[in-house]
Amino acid sequence: MDAMDVFVGMMLLDALIANRDRHEENWAVLVPSVGDGTARLSPAYDQEGSLGYQLDDSYRSAVLSGARSGGVIGWVGKGTAWRYSTPPGTPEVSLVTAALLAGMDRTPAVLEFWMDRVESLNRDTVTDLFSRFDGMSDVSRRFAVEVVMTNQERIRNEYRTIVA
Repeated sequence: MDAMDVFVGMMLLDALIANRDRHEENWAVLVPSVGDGTARLSPAYDQEGSLGYQLDDSYRSAVLSGARSGGVIGWVGKGTAWRYSTPPGTPEVSLVTAALLAGMDRTPAVLEFWMDRVESLNRDTVTDLFSRFDGMSDVSRRFAVEVVMTNQERIRNEYRTIVA
């Protein structure tokens, strides 16, 4: 895979975790300082602006119950890829759409590779992952799991529409 293929994976990660903060200062190319190495895209970093980090637990609870923002599906649906250019006068695309469009610009094998990773997620694995984070409240853990699982389904559905 080249750097752009990896970037597609980063965009799908952003779509999964509702990260609207991927911009030119939140990704980098690593260039070896010594020896004969090749430049490569750095691992993803600075995902702090995701998973509803700015929300308090009472708001998260209201979203989880469906009492605010149209529930989790409504909340994640507001996530647009506003950091990426769109022609003037056109609506911003969702994080899901932006990631899948980027994947479509690569070979079919690249998008299939990343979609296999998205498909491999399951609620138990995601729940276990968030249970390992000290300092997260139970509500924020449940919210994070629901965001990831809801976005996984959105990615699946849009992917099926694209390849159909």
